[in-house]
Amino acid sequence: MKLEFTTTATCRPKILETTYASFTSKLLGINFKKSTLYLNIDPIPINNDPQLVVKVAKKFFGNVVVNIPKEPNFCQAVRWCWCQPKGYSFFHLEDDWTLDAKLSMDLIKKRLVKGGRRCFGINLRAYKFMHNKICLSPCLVKTKIAREIALDLNPCINPEKQLRPQSYSNANGGKARAYYNIHYPISVIITDIGRKWLKKAKYERGKGLNFITWSKR
Repeated sequence: MKLEFTTTATCRPKILETTYASFTSKLLGINFKKSTLYLNIDPIPINNDPQLVVKVAKKFFGNVVVNIPKEPNFCQAVRWCWCQPKGYSFFHLEDDWTLDAKLSMDLIKKRLVKGGRRCFGINLRAYKFMHNKICLSPCLVKTKIAREIALDLNPCINPEKQLRPQSYSNANGGKARAYYNIHYPISVIITDIGRKWLKKAKYERGKGLNFITWSKR
């Protein structure tokens, strides 16, 4: 099958290649050479060439649509990506995850449909604990709902905080409204490879509400 993908990336071509090599080899039932990728590349680290990231993407996807903003902004990246797809659903894949076991996209799609009207998407399970929160880890999501949420995000605030329920400690939450995600399967199946890079990098990301950009240590 053909499928649309979205990726929020920075200028880390080696990490992106690891991510795409992992998913294209283990996410079964997709013709990646006939699929479209919407790729936002935030220009950070500043001395790295974003075109090297584009080059990596074109090795794996048949059609690559690229956006390179003048300034890095994580929330704007999510907004741009989620407003691009045209089909019923798309797969959101940040640039620093690996898929650790083979998985059928057909099964994921069926679970999305069976999830009901309020089901936003199917997250591949990243952690052992159980919840139904909307996360930005690899996920098959409904395009119409994603666009609706994206257009309501405040570009000055960490999008993940905005997707969490609104509360006394998270006044900027609630943008996901009554939608929820299903985390699948029962066992952890993906790994965050960005944290290891971050420990060695000369950059650090903002914390909490401020995670929209990067700064030098």
